[in-house]
Amino acid sequence: MEKNLLFCVDSAFQFIIATNLKMTLYKDEKADIIIYNSFKSAKQIYNNLNNKTVYENVYLADTVLCRTGKTWSIIKKLPKYILYLRSLVKPKVVVDEILQTNFDKKYDIFFFNGAGALPEAIFNTCKNNNPRMQVFRIEDGVSSGMYEYGKEKGKFRVFLERFTQKMFQNYCIEDAVKGYYLSNTEISVIRPKYKLIKSPQISRDNDELREFLNQAFDYTADKIDEKIIFFESGAAYFENNNEEVDLVEQLCNVFEPKDILIKMHPRRKGNRYQNLGVHVSEVSSVPWEIIQLNNNMNGKIFVSIGSGALFSSDIFFGDDCYKVFLYECMKHKLKTSDKLLGNYIKKYLSITKDRKVFIPESYKKLKEVLKSLL
Repeated sequence: MEKNLLFCVDSAFQFIIATNLKMTLYKDEKADIIIYNSFKSAKQIYNNLNNKTVYENVYLADTVLCRTGKTWSIIKKLPKYILYLRSLVKPKVVVDEILQTNFDKKYDIFFFNGAGALPEAIFNTCKNNNPRMQVFRIEDGVSSGMYEYGKEKGKFRVFLERFTQKMFQNYCIEDAVKGYYLSNTEISVIRPKYKLIKSPQISRDNDELREFLNQAFDYTADKIDEKIIFFESGAAYFENNNEEVDLVEQLCNVFEPKDILIKMHPRRKGNRYQNLGVHVSEVSSVPWEIIQLNNNMNGKIFVSIGSGALFSSDIFFGDDCYKVFLYECMKHKLKTSDKLLGNYIKKYLSITKDRKVFIPESYKKLKEVLKSLL
């Protein structure tokens, strides 16, 4: 019997994973998707999904509940807190307001990623429509295997939500999860109370998937000719650390600048490397995974202070790449802990025996590593 699926996504990567699941494991089922307006390309994707080939119904959750992070002040977040409290009492009323429809369709399977008032409200609405609905989590990049969902909630919030769930007979999404779709379950260092399920690999041979995702992101495939790809660090951006320029200069001392591509962090403005002669990617709005989907990365050298993107070609596409992490060799180390990444790399190496991972401890060691790769 044909099933009805609902995917809820709050990042471009989750949208890619959801679409891959729908077009592989669940290709014979009907599916709707709710896109949270909490990331840069959300409206773009929503506007581009104007056909019914993959998703029957596409919803944009444009709501104050998507106001997360330090970019929003307490005053601007105040309407969010009010709506959050309303969602604990009357989740369906809130969901109907957000999606501007009577959201009463019965779904057999519900997919989501992380904690939050919005997925909780949508889940409760769907669960009331079909108490037998199954619930699964989907990943949000390599970091999903590094830390466990739900740990970020404060004790008071957990108490408040549990109290209101009992008071108003609502469900807890965390208690309903049956499994977690991850691209590499063997490497994951988390051990949740539900089972880890291996996701199907994203295949470049799936022309239908590639064309659909390219259309969703308005991406015209570009060939990546550079051998070295340097990924800017989000932690360096938030700590206002500018050492990445010096690190790229170290790359230029060994490799030709024309062989180096800089993948800027989405929040970065302006080219900091213009005096070095390297190529800076001009498609920062396009997820790196979409670029990878259109380019075989075998033999490429990925370099970053500590971006999980260095693993993505190997894990999500089965490519064979060199990975150079720079967090140990920095002269001005970041305050952000690299413990989670370090634990993940240790687990990754113990499982894969990958000899193409390098963590130099100084600029001198970095130069030696680069020369060996040259």
